[in-house]
Amino acid sequence: MRCGGEGSALTDTVSALTHWAELNMDAVLAAQNAYDSAAQQAAVQAHIHHEIEQFPKGYQTPVGQRGLTLSGGQRQRVTLARTLLGQAPILLLDDPFANVDTETEHAIIEALNQRHSHNPNCITIFASHRFAWVQQAHTIVVLNAHGTVQAVGSHEWLMDTCALYQSLFKKAQGYTA
Repeated sequence: MRCGGEGSALTDTVSALTHWAELNMDAVLAAQNAYDSAAQQAAVQAHIHHEIEQFPKGYQTPVGQRGLTLSGGQRQRVTLARTLLGQAPILLLDDPFANVDTETEHAIIEALNQRHSHNPNCITIFASHRFAWVQQAHTIVVLNAHGTVQAVGSHEWLMDTCALYQSLFKKAQGYTA
């Protein structure tokens, strides 16, 4: 996502990953060379590095129009790596785990947590229906079906006070009652 053009203050501050990630560059991570350490570090954080190494040309492998040569999960993780490569202090992530398995989700969560521990001034804002990371968030904003804020707080506080959050959490855990 680009806002304000390349090199603007906004694009230097905010980096975004949308649920409908599209790739518009020829190479996987547009690294300056196959050994670009920043690109590799971003790929490790996005849990895609080992797969990229298996591609025919590694980091220089063409991904095709809109990344159609990649699976949905690979496309999402490559886009996440590109988002992380920008090193913006604010990340906007729209359902960043929609196309990944639970193991990959946990690996990405750990990498994002490490990012925050190394730079406490960075902020990650994400939208998700999955609770693995939602529970760890400093502040959770619960929206109702109309997009109106229903409640704001920690997981523990919302479990004690917000019926909508409790219901969503129980459904996510497989409870039917």
